[in-house]
Amino acid sequence: MPPRSSSSMSYEIMDCSSHDSLLEQAAVELEVIRKSPEDTLHPFPPACRQLLSQLDGNSFCIDCQSSCCDWATVSYGAMICLQCCARHRSMGVNYSKVRSISMDHWSHSQILNMLEGGNRQLAAFFERNKLSTTRRYFTKAAQFYRLGMQKHVEQVSQQGYYRGRKVNHERARSPTSASSPKTTPTKTTMVAS
Repeated sequence: MPPRSSSSMSYEIMDCSSHDSLLEQAAVELEVIRKSPEDTLHPFPPACRQLLSQLDGNSFCIDCQSSCCDWATVSYGAMICLQCCARHRSMGVNYSKVRSISMDHWSHSQILNMLEGGNRQLAAFFERNKLSTTRRYFTKAAQFYRLGMQKHVEQVSQQGYYRGRKVNHERARSPTSASSPKTTPTKTTMVAS
């Protein structure tokens, strides 16, 4: 049975003039999605989309630097253009899962993957590992990145209410993060990324 699609989901848009209120709205959107049946897919939520567009490097394609990015390689949490989307699709889903930000429906974990990833983060990883643009997605290093992202997103999802990228990345680096209790914060205790 194919996943259910929830196109009738509506989000009450708050004034997202500050990053804190934008993060708060995105957290509410993610919480609605997280609490929906597991196999339900949703349009990419508006506040999450705004957060995604604010991540460093996400205004340009990770592969060709084109400024027209409405597609994503969910496996890497990175934005790509339509032309590079075709190349990623031809790689196969074992290497790159591709979705449209505006046309496709998304799961909770796929949205988190995009918010916790980002083009700058992936580009820095490729640079550190000296991976050229031609075959970099087929390397063991790229597989390590994909699996690391998957594990990180699972941990973020288990924490409950979304606290933001900065908090999640700091928690992932913390030596006590494995033993920290998983609590759901109130809106007043959320920290902006």
